[in-house]
Amino acid sequence: MRKICGMGIKCDEILFCDSDRKLQNSNIEGHKILSPEMLFSYLSGRDTSDYIICLSIADIHAQDEVLNYIKGMQMWNLTVYTLYAVKFGIYFNLNHECISDAYRTNKLLEYEKRREESKQAIERMAVESERRFIDGNSRMDELILIYQPGKVGSTSLKKSLESYGKSVLHCHTLINKDNEDSRLEKLMSQKSGKIISLVREPIARQISNMWQNLENIYRYRQGADFSDVESYYFGEDFENYEFKWFDWEIKRNFGLNIYEYPFDRKKGYCSIKKGNLELLLIKAEKLNDLEQVIGEFLHIDGFRLTNGNIGDEKPYRFAYRDYKNEFSISESKLYQIYFDNKYMKHFYTEQEREEFYLKWLNRIAKEEETSV
Repeated sequence: MRKICGMGIKCDEILFCDSDRKLQNSNIEGHKILSPEMLFSYLSGRDTSDYIICLSIADIHAQDEVLNYIKGMQMWNLTVYTLYAVKFGIYFNLNHECISDAYRTNKLLEYEKRREESKQAIERMAVESERRFIDGNSRMDELILIYQPGKVGSTSLKKSLESYGKSVLHCHTLINKDNEDSRLEKLMSQKSGKIISLVREPIARQISNMWQNLENIYRYRQGADFSDVESYYFGEDFENYEFKWFDWEIKRNFGLNIYEYPFDRKKGYCSIKKGNLELLLIKAEKLNDLEQVIGEFLHIDGFRLTNGNIGDEKPYRFAYRDYKNEFSISESKLYQIYFDNKYMKHFYTEQEREEFYLKWLNRIAKEEETSV
């Protein structure tokens, strides 16, 4: 008789594997968690193409231990899914006939709760960021704010500065865009502040943004489809979101129009001073080359960056890597982004734009080759 797991999926056998000895011999929904040694001893001599392994651990380093063990056993026909793959495989197939109605209903409620919590957390962060920046710290003569669109390398910068004992405020938005209050601009006439902001090549940024926030698409309901995800993130004018962000946030909150100032495209940064406010604007692709510039801006001798929030080290790293390799977009859209875009021309050299264009154009060529 075929077994039915808690999600209602019918299968002959369910195996879980974990390298954590504390979890081994415990179970998930009645199915025992095996050690890698126990699992592969069990599979020895069997047709591994009949089996699918789901790694129940979220820690990517522990996952890699198991994956390396599988490679060492040379079980090439064995299919292995990480916890992330299982979760989103279910997410995008909730309407499949193998999924029970009860499990489907519970998952939809769970997704909605998580989306709402995420939305509220973002709103709280904006309110708290505004409050902290306006109130400041009475013992600090200078405010340091990392303030930029998401997925441009700011997390690495924040962690690096904190390792040097700096108190840093990090956010993507300060004031609701409908709020015309100019308190921040007024504040800067009384207190000095330094802002570091970053800009990144739009396609790479948006791919990173999509995989980081795949679970938090509030418009999603039952019947999710990955093509809808792509349409959501790569819709009309997606490439200009981060560039327009500077008008929505920097210009509105501080009365500073960055496009009125020259940007050194070759060096990858510019420094702008207006009253008590200083802004260091950096091209994300040059971030690792500008440690000295950042150190001088914030008076930190020997400043060094520590990488963090890297897509290739995330739970979705395999899907993220494959998606980057397979991503394609129309050639006309590519041309529009890199050669007919006033924002890209402001930040990137002609050579850089050509390199970005050819990089993604090669994806198109590969797609066409595989479809023939």
